[in-house]
Amino acid sequence: MAFSNRGTNLPGIVAGEDLRLLKHRFINIDSTGRAVKSSAGGLISAILENNPNLDEAASLMGPGSVGKVTSGSAVLAGESVASDAEGRAVPAGPGAFSVGVCVESGAAVGELCSVFLTPQSSAALEVFDNASRPGPTTVNIGTCIYNTDDSAPNYSDGTIWRDAAGVAT
Repeated sequence: MAFSNRGTNLPGIVAGEDLRLLKHRFINIDSTGRAVKSSAGGLISAILENNPNLDEAASLMGPGSVGKVTSGSAVLAGESVASDAEGRAVPAGPGAFSVGVCVESGAAVGELCSVFLTPQSSAALEVFDNASRPGPTTVNIGTCIYNTDDSAPNYSDGTIWRDAAGVAT
């Protein structure tokens, strides 16, 4: 069963188009600061948690969150995911930008899967091992790193470091 674990909330953003049918989909923030449907294989900004119409408030989970996302095809735990043209999670294939990691297996088309949303930029995550990573209370909530001891991304919840499934690491 899909689950959520809020990392970063993105308050004050309204829908730039009718998003009433896009709950649990990947979303972008456009150049005017409004939430819009994501594009296939591109960068994404957040996961939509509600069904806003044009100009209504959008409830968005940002990087460092584990959120429920509708799957566009079967995805497996540990698999990097991308957005399809409908904002659904699909395995990140050649040329697609990985936007997160699926943290549960077997989500079929249309089912909800849990995705750890990673920061979106052309820059790679900073790399640390357990001994050299900064203290989780010394970085912003939602800060993500790549942990070489875990061979996986970790994020700070403001108190401890967690893996994509939300387990303390």
